[in-house]
Amino acid sequence: MNTKIELTFRRKVAHNRGNCRIWIEGAKLLQAGINAGDRFDWSIVDNAVVLVFNDPQHDKRKVSGNATRPIIDINSERLNSIIGNDTHYNVTASDDQLIITQA
Repeated sequence: MNTKIELTFRRKVAHNRGNCRIWIEGAKLLQAGINAGDRFDWSIVDNAVVLVFNDPQHDKRKVSGNATRPIIDINSERLNSIIGNDTHYNVTASDDQLIITQA
């Protein structure tokens, strides 16, 4: 990921097995400079989910999909405390990271 501009967009909350799910795909990821095969780690910081794309050798997660449709899919009980019962979440891309907050 090599983001030069800040990009913010809104996504609908999905659920799987009773937990919140972050699903981001396609053109928005490409606009943010994120491609299939990029590696990232994520954590929860100050009531936000932060995805950091900075160490391809050690980052544990990988953007799936293909060249025209990259996909980030995170399903975790840990997301419930951030997203809660909201119907949407905001995604901000900047400085080699995605920041996900309540809408």
